[in-house]
Amino acid sequence: MIKNIGYSEFVLLIDDASKEEFDQKVEKFQMIADIVSEYDIKTKKNHYWVVQLVVLLENRSLEELCKFVYKYFPFIAMRQNNSTYILASDKKTFKDMVNDIYSKEKKKYFLYDMLSIDERYKASCNTGIEIDPLSRNRLLHNESGSIYSLIYNEECIFLFTNEPEITIMDESSGEVKELDITDGLGIFDFHVAVLK
Repeated sequence: MIKNIGYSEFVLLIDDASKEEFDQKVEKFQMIADIVSEYDIKTKKNHYWVVQLVVLLENRSLEELCKFVYKYFPFIAMRQNNSTYILASDKKTFKDMVNDIYSKEKKKYFLYDMLSIDERYKASCNTGIEIDPLSRNRLLHNESGSIYSLIYNEECIFLFTNEPEITIMDESSGEVKELDITDGLGIFDFHVAVLK
């Protein structure tokens, strides 16, 4: 087992009933765990949260960090950054959530929701719409009717939203391109593992 990594990011999908417990765990482990970003998904019956969590625990392997999150944080689905596996805490709860939020036609949105910020950036760069990586690109982000021009890179937290459609502007040329991040999901491999 490789040690000295001590850092990993996780995307967790949790139900609203578990959100308070989740936040309490983040507070309890504030020295080693922090919420990077989060957004909610509301259905007719339920309310869910998609949260990106970062864990820093020196001299721990990626596997140990995953076990830590699995043991202490509530979730319906969880995916460790760069992993091909989406972990489901319970088969029935997972199926109910998928049926509640995503139809067969919207399955790709579940996969999108399980991507971390840097993975969303990578997917956005592989949609088939050419983006010059050597240019100074900006993410044009609409927030409550106001448009913000933000640095577009693998650390742009504004990529972590429930909206996969984004607008990118090349600062040098002024060219604006619209794309759907879900079109770049083909670069990832996904498997669901049910834990119970």
